[in-house]
Amino acid sequence: MPAVVWNPLDEKVSVRMKGSWFEFKPDQKKIMDDHMGMFITEHRKEDGLIVLPADFYNNETEMFNAEYANSVEGKAILAKFREQAINNVVNHHRYIIKNLQVSLKRDLSTAGEAHVNPLIYASDGEIRSMEIVAKYNKLKQDATQKKVDKAEDLLKKID
Repeated sequence: MPAVVWNPLDEKVSVRMKGSWFEFKPDQKKIMDDHMGMFITEHRKEDGLIVLPADFYNNETEMFNAEYANSVEGKAILAKFREQAINNVVNHHRYIIKNLQVSLKRDLSTAGEAHVNPLIYASDGEIRSMEIVAKYNKLKQDATQKKVDKAEDLLKKID
């Protein structure tokens, strides 16, 4: 059975899988070979791609099942998978940042330069990782603030 691969992120994802390059636009869903789906699940989670459950594939039309995706259950599953994808991306980039901090700090200490801030040696990729983590942390804070504001408004209406 084919796999429905989804990019739930708000930016383009380019990924090399089994010798070929694939590009996923924001919120794009592609029907792919199930072997590619398994490859993404096992090896490319950090890119933010998600393989959706079989319910999102329509066997009759051999296309994405938009009707199921727009159902209450489908929307809840998509929201859960979007959060999972973002967590996968953020955890990967946090690992890169932590590696920068720990390994460079140790290297500087060994070289007798323990007083030097290891962040001055951060590469462009490590800086990009910091930007990605900061971006998603800000989105999470904004979502939390919206919940708080809504709860406060509801409490005012109750009183």
